[in-house]
Amino acid sequence: MKTIIKTIAFGAFIIGTTATINVQAKPLEVKENHVHTLDAKATQKVKSTVSSMAKDLGLDEKQTSKIQDIKMHEAQQIESVRMDKDKSQNEITNQTIFITNDTHSKVEKVLDKKQIATYNSKKSSYDYNPGVIENIKDKYNEKKEDIQERREEKK
Repeated sequence: MKTIIKTIAFGAFIIGTTATINVQAKPLEVKENHVHTLDAKATQKVKSTVSSMAKDLGLDEKQTSKIQDIKMHEAQQIESVRMDKDKSQNEITNQTIFITNDTHSKVEKVLDKKQIATYNSKKSSYDYNPGVIENIKDKYNEKKEDIQERREEKK
């Protein structure tokens, strides 16, 4: 009976050790997949936004293609800025605003006068949005930085 219990305990120990080793090896794969997931999500969001713009503004194929390239570049820039851990949340927000304003001016160059008027009235709905979870993470990081600044000021 004692031999059976020892064998079961030893087996559980081996399985537990193996499971721990596998868990420790997974984060590297998750990070690589996370980058690909962000690219896929960004591409999907840009396509959705551009199709909405094409419908609302009556874009032709050439305009749609140019705007899609502009919006993809915007999404890539914003995601690269968001992933830079060396920058504060305020710097990230400022650069995101700059990128968005630059994108608006580039898109306006592709549109005609009538389309520009419609675009200006709906332009905030065409901005790149990384997603709800990412926005929550940004707000969390912003609050965290504010708390750290307050602590440093008290010292």
